[in-house]
Amino acid sequence: MKKLENKDVSLVHSMIPLGSCTMKLNSTTEMMACSNPLIANIHPFAPSEQTFGYRLVQLVDKTELQERQ
Repeated sequence: MKKLENKDVSLVHSMIPLGSCTMKLNSTTEMMACSNPLIANIHPFAPSEQTFGYRLVQLVDKTELQERQ
């Protein structure tokens, strides 16, 4: 039984390659929904004091795009 147990791969004996599971789970088709404007944009009724960081990121992105042109 011990011989069979030693053939099993575990974190005790080796490392699992990084990305082996997450790369499959976060495929492009699953991430496409994140760029949908209905999901990705700020909710119209969200209080402005709770959306400051998001609006700041949008402003920085817009500014950087204009500087590149």
